[in-house]
Amino acid sequence: MKGVCGGFQRIQGDLAGPQERIETNSRFMKTVTFLFCHLLCGILCVILARKRNRSPLRWFAAAVPFGVFALFLLLILPAVPEASRSCVLTDRSA
Repeated sequence: MKGVCGGFQRIQGDLAGPQERIETNSRFMKTVTFLFCHLLCGILCVILARKRNRSPLRWFAAAVPFGVFALFLLLILPAVPEASRSCVLTDRSA
C-alpha cells in the first residue's frame, strides 16, 4: 500500500508543475497583450494627431502610458488650425 500512496503523491507533484507553467504563460501573455494594445493606441494617436495638426510625438508619449484614454481625448479635442500650430514671429513695430 505504501508504494501506491507514494506513487499518487508523485503524480500529484508532476501535475502541479504544468499548472504553474500555465499560470506563468498566462501572465506573460497578459503582459504582452497589454503592451501591444498600448503601442497600437500610440500608433493610432500618431495618425490622428497628424490629421488634426497636433504633435504626433507628444500624443504617442501620452498614449503609451494612458492607452485608450489618450486616444479618446484626442478624438474629443478639436483640430488645431494650421496657422496657430506653426511658430510665427509677429512684427510689433507697427
